[in-house]
Amino acid sequence: MKTILYMATTANGMIARENDEAPWSDIIFKSYYSFVKKAKNIIVGHKTYKIMVEYDEFKKLGDPVAIVLSSYPKPEEVKNKNHFFVDTPQKALEILKKKGFMG
Repeated sequence: MKTILYMATTANGMIARENDEAPWSDIIFKSYYSFVKKAKNIIVGHKTYKIMVEYDEFKKLGDPVAIVLSSYPKPEEVKNKNHFFVDTPQKALEILKKKGFMG
């Protein structure tokens, strides 16, 4: 089984500043979008998920299978049937395997 981790994080585990702005260059954003579109799936945390929904980022990424790794309960309304909420990385990988992303 091959798993590739494409991760943008600081030493304290954050991907954005306190005001939720990501300090990424256009080159980094393009690389990220290209990678996710090719992989057709993404694993994010709860806060990132909420921001991505708010700014319609999943549509911009080609509507990938999205797995939210979170200890928070699943929101009441998850409008996309390809969005899954799990509480462990192992469960995230199990979903990807069931969806055919992993051998």
